Formats: sequence, structure tokens, C-alpha cells
Amino acid sequence: MRLASRVCLGVLLLAVAAAADELKLGDPAPAFSVTDWVKGGPADPAKPDGRTVYVVEFWATWCGPCLQTIPHLTELQRKYRSDGLVVIGVAYPGQGESLQKVRDFVGARGDAMDYVVAYDGDSQTHDRYLVAAGALGIPHAFVIDKTGKVIWQGHPAAGLDAAIPQILKGTYSVDQAIAQQQRSAQALQIMAAMAAQAQAKDWDGLKGSIGRLVAIDPANSDALNWAFYAYLQETDDAAGLRTLLTHHLDDHRDDAGVNAQVAGALLDIGPVEYRQPDLLLRAAARASELADPGDADAVQLYARAAFEVGLLDKAIELQRQAVERAPPDQRDRAQRVLDTYQACKALRAGD
Repeated sequence: MRLASRVCLGVLLLAVAAAADELKLGDPAPAFSVTDWVKGGPADPAKPDGRTVYVVEFWATWCGPCLQTIPHLTELQRKYRSDGLVVIGVAYPGQGESLQKVRDFVGARGDAMDYVVAYDGDSQTHDRYLVAAGALGIPHAFVIDKTGKVIWQGHPAAGLDAAIPQILKGTYSVDQAIAQQQRSAQALQIMAAMAAQAQAKDWDGLKGSIGRLVAIDPANSDALNWAFYAYLQETDDAAGLRTLLTHHLDDHRDDAGVNAQVAGALLDIGPVEYRQPDLLLRAAARASELADPGDADAVQLYARAAFEVGLLDKAIELQRQAVERAPPDQRDRAQRVLDTYQACKALRAGD
């Protein structure tokens, strides 16, 4: 098992220590200037019009995790364009990036990258946002509300979907977001200690730190990676992992994200003897129950969990729902999954 990474670390690390300013949630958006508008634009998040909410995402053509967020951002833009959302992807020099590479990349993507793209050739906006915020990697996004304030920042796959509709409606709480940011800072300190404990092979200490991490930052995906590493790979303690996950699900029964995260992590466990089928099905079912009615991903997760534990009829029923809910550009894939489940059922009937 390995500890997964969802960010690209690059030239930004060299600049963080030199940042003269600090960009915090609730601050006015810094001045926004780019040298080239590659697709769409111009737009200026620092000049609010009282109607527009901006997502400013820093990315690069060489960054694998960044490329994985493109369909996600495209879907967000299409879904909320009429509500006043403008997504801007900002690329900048470093590690061989260039304006021509960005132009070629965006041109090849066509409508699959359906939002504004800019090139920050002199890195001024990169420094005012990414470096000033102390971000350590990309992709990293900032949300600027209708009043021109930065009220969300982080990895685009870590809560952006939930925040955007609230921000557009004006029901988002920046105070709660600041509290979450503080918890995230505490989480980084704990994770630094965890790395030292792992190096020292202090498995009991590491397990204790994992418990503290999930207590202060329940949606921290790295916590589960660490848990699988400590409990399964290093100490063969499946029972201890089960206790940790059971308490985690009990404590966050009404959190769709936590339940989906646990289900997804359990599905990714390689060794069959370490899987927890009842916890998997419980978490996936609860995530689907708590999800928005039109959420295809949550239903697909539940379908995959049902398939994993051998409930073929249930998996097929759920996957049919997922096909109906899936956006047009994802429907073919959802249908192929359904076809696979049905093929498995046919094979079982042949036995």
C-alpha cells in the first residue's frame, strides 16, 4: 500500500518562504493580472460586480493531478454558469511551462476544458494568490465571492463542490471555513509528527496520532492512507483498523463526505483478507442516502460497494439510477459499468 498524493509540488515550494504577504480567508481578493488570455476572458475577480463568483485555479500542463480536475471544473462551470459562476484556470512559468504549451494543450482539449484559461507569464498573480496563501502545491483553487472576498481555498476536489452552491446562494459561512483552515493547520503539524513516528517505527505512537488527526479533521484523506499503512502494512492489525473506522463512521454518521471517503478507501484495499465488507456497504449506503438527489457519483459508489460484496441485483439497480443521473459526458462510462454488472449476473446464472 502506498500513501497517495493529489498535488504536484514544484517551483512554488521555493517561493513560499519568501512570501512577504499572507492571504487569508475573508481578505479582499488580491490584484489579478495575467499576460495572456488563452481561452475566454478577460475577467477580474478583484473587481466585484455584485453578481459573479469566481473560482481561480492554479494548474500546469505537466501536473497529473491538475489534469484530473479539468472534467470536475468543466462540470462545475456548466452547472452554475447561469448562476454567475466563472471558473478561471491560471497557468504560470516553471518546470518547462510556456504560453505555447498551454495554448496547444487547451486547444487540443476543446470543449472538454469549458472554462476561462489564462497564462500568468510574469507570475504576479501566482505570487499574490498562491505564494501569499502559503499553498504548497497545485492544483489549488481560490473562490472569490460576489463582494470580492476570498472565502474558500484548497484542492478543487476537497469540498469545492459543496461550497459553490452555498456561496452562490449567500449561505456559506466564512467563519466556519476559517475554523476548518485552522484545523487543517493543526492536521499538518500532526502529520509532520506522524512522518517522524513512521521513520522511527513507533507504530503505537503513529496510531495515536492517526486518531487525533481524524478527530480534528474528519475529512482528511491522508489520514486513511496513513491508517492503512500503520494498521495493515506494518502491524497486520485489521481489528484495530476496524475499531478506528467504526468509531469514525459512528461519529460522522451525517457527513456524506466522510462516509463516501471511507467507502472509497475500503474499495481500494488490495489484499482481500483486509477488506471490511459490512463497513464498506454501510458507509457507501449512508453516503448515497445523504447525497443530493441528482448525485450520480454517490449512487455509483454504492453500486460498486454492492457489487464488491456480491449483491449483484442491488448493484445493477443502483447503477441504472447512476446512468440516469450521470451528466451526458459521463453517461457512456456509467453504462459500461452497468453492462459489466449485468454480464457478471449472466455468468452467475449460467452456473
